[in-house]
Amino acid sequence: WHSGESIISFIGKKACNLSCKYCFMEEKQKDELNREELSEELIRAGLDFILQRKENAYRVRVDYSLGGEPLLSFDTYKKLWSIVKEYDKREEGEVALGFITNATLLNDEVIDWFNQNHHWIGFSLDGGKKVNDSMRIYSNGKGSFEKAYSNITKVLNLNWEHFPGVNAVLTAENPDILNVFLELWDLGFRIITIKLVRADSSKPFAITLKNIDIIKENYLKFAEFLIYHCKQGNFEYLKAIL
Repeated sequence: WHSGESIISFIGKKACNLSCKYCFMEEKQKDELNREELSEELIRAGLDFILQRKENAYRVRVDYSLGGEPLLSFDTYKKLWSIVKEYDKREEGEVALGFITNATLLNDEVIDWFNQNHHWIGFSLDGGKKVNDSMRIYSNGKGSFEKAYSNITKVLNLNWEHFPGVNAVLTAENPDILNVFLELWDLGFRIITIKLVRADSSKPFAITLKNIDIIKENYLKFAEFLIYHCKQGNFEYLKAIL
């Protein structure tokens, strides 16, 4: 339960078409693309479970973002969507479905389907090209920004009612949270989540006791930026992270 929501996550495939340096699922199984799909029985059991326990939550949010890149199993997502719609019609509160994608596999067919059916969708992007491509890469080392943002732009231009948000990861190698925030703002995002990296301390980009003070300094600078603009009567930056 979170902020008036009950949340349930379904895991599709653990496979991903990117090889982000900080991915905590480093040992992706080679046979994941052949993994058994989510069954209707399991989906219904999960929805029944969470709905019976939602108490006073105004909404049940169904997340399909865990495990890998969800667009690698888009047919399963559409099956999940059809079942969620059925539950949504019979429930007093909203049952919302969506996922977070790296956006590199978005195409016109998928975007058109979401334009007609979507509840919410989010993107993974760590900032502008330089920052993003230092971490979010293909297996051949090539950065993912150009492909991802090209597809993201198509979605942003649709002006959906549920405006897509973005999730970014802050690392010790790119600790300037204000810079990341402003880059994402300039790219057109108005719902921005920035989380600290989860990584073993041996990784050069990991946040450790040795570099935590730099992280603190950058968070304070970001806070001062937000406070300054709020005092000027501009609350838009603050709203973007709430």
